[in-house]
Amino acid sequence: MRSGRITQDQVDQATGIAQKNGFSPETALILNFKLTKDEVGKSLSEYYRVPFMAFTSGVTPPVELLEKFTHDLLKHHSFVPVNKAGNRATVLMANPKNLQLRDDIARRLGADVIVNVSIKEDINEYIDAFLGQAQKSAGSAEFNALMSEIASDNASMGKEEDKADVSKDQDRANEAALVKLVNAIIVKANDMGASDIHIEPRLDGPVGVRIRIDGSCILMPDLPEIPNGSGRAMVARIKIMSNLDIAERRFPQDGKIPFKKYGPRDIELRVATIPTTGGMEDAVLRILAASKPIPIEKLGMEADNLEKFIRIAQEPYGIFLCVGPTGSGKTTTLHSGLGYLNKPDVKIWTAEDPVEITQVGLRQVSVMPKIGFTFEKALRSFLRLDPDIIMIGEMRDLETASAAIEASLTGHMVFSTLHTNNAPETVTRLLDMGLDPYTFGDSLLGILAQRLLRTLCKECKEKYTPDEGEFEKLKREFGDDALWDKQGYVREKTELCRARGCERCNKSGYKGRAGIHELLAVDDEIRHLIYGKQLSSKIRELAIKKGMVMLKQDGIRKIMKGLTDLGEVRSVCMK
Repeated sequence: MRSGRITQDQVDQATGIAQKNGFSPETALILNFKLTKDEVGKSLSEYYRVPFMAFTSGVTPPVELLEKFTHDLLKHHSFVPVNKAGNRATVLMANPKNLQLRDDIARRLGADVIVNVSIKEDINEYIDAFLGQAQKSAGSAEFNALMSEIASDNASMGKEEDKADVSKDQDRANEAALVKLVNAIIVKANDMGASDIHIEPRLDGPVGVRIRIDGSCILMPDLPEIPNGSGRAMVARIKIMSNLDIAERRFPQDGKIPFKKYGPRDIELRVATIPTTGGMEDAVLRILAASKPIPIEKLGMEADNLEKFIRIAQEPYGIFLCVGPTGSGKTTTLHSGLGYLNKPDVKIWTAEDPVEITQVGLRQVSVMPKIGFTFEKALRSFLRLDPDIIMIGEMRDLETASAAIEASLTGHMVFSTLHTNNAPETVTRLLDMGLDPYTFGDSLLGILAQRLLRTLCKECKEKYTPDEGEFEKLKREFGDDALWDKQGYVREKTELCRARGCERCNKSGYKGRAGIHELLAVDDEIRHLIYGKQLSSKIRELAIKKGMVMLKQDGIRKIMKGLTDLGEVRSVCMK
């Protein structure tokens, strides 16, 4: 630097540190060589002969300029327009000497470009702040405009005196403003990463719209109050999209929306409606975005569980079950296992409801219970198609479970899911369903119970060393002193994290989810307990002696890695 504060050798060191850690050399100088941002900025300004501009919160996003560029383009080339006055646009660039980029920016903007220099991280801050505010503003404006149209329609329709008038509901459901509103809610929820949308009409008060993100329900942001007179019409619109009977309000219904027919996103939604008080109906829409399998090593399993999982999955025949509540990632885990086994010499069939994760090499079908094509019928059809591995989306009944056992005992590996709380309890649940304990015991290879819990936001979580009291509390919650000692935890070397909250996590302190796992590997001793229809507590006790780590213990292992906190683990696990 020209100021002489650091040497060229230190600049070279900073460049190496930056390349290794994925940030800019300027940030490396600030973090590792105790330079201030003002000093770095002054040096950049002198070198490029343009003004330096650091990130400042509260700057109004130049929406008309930002519309000319994609988020990826701005981030990839490290530039961002910050304002426009007349025919001149001010643009921040990390490398103002890139003349080709400057010409391209000017051409896209149709304006003269005044270049300022900034560091890459500050430019990214502007991009995230601008696009976040712009999207929020655009979303709010769209919702507000639609609310005005709907309010006008409500006024022209008058009071809802004829509440049983189905034709009126259908007319309202097809009105342009309401159609756009339902589509906008679905698009925004999908863009926010929501898994579910809850439409909750009320007798008194506005229609409730909540979305579930990372397992937690929140009110949909930026959505103005929807008048209660629109609630029935919204549900009717969702029924029309799902091809359900809008005249039937006495019984629950379920269906699917292929949203590509109605909106700009290639997603499918699973819809369930149910009657509520006062002749109203609720609708819950689960977003089923098509996705690819997660590599098995990125599932977040601890090494001991991953080793057992891979060993069981490679067996030539038998049954492996993944259990947990709805939305706990069971299908994702099984698809990761299938991805690991998916080779040209292995024929794999899956029956799912619906197919959410697609893999090249797998033969996948969606069951349709309404026409009689159930999991059990799909499974029996697979057996005539020369499979090596079969995955059944869910063992819902005795017929499907019995067919799965028959398949496993005739030389096939069968994967499936079940809704139970933990691994040992699954055994007694299936025996209570009516399975023969001997054939079931012979076929069962393992049961993986799992939950998803929220992880701390990587951008704002705060690291700290626990005090003696907190460390002992974690040890008590772990509940197995011998296994705790085996983990090798030392308080002074332990670095936990706590939630703080920032713009990127909506001030919650949490962003994203991770799995915790409880894997019961079945051996001869556990089989003898199954043959004797022993209580799940006996099976759990023996499994723990053989090294099974319980869900809560695995959750605490995630805490010790700084991924989450005790409140989250407690929210999904019992002792």
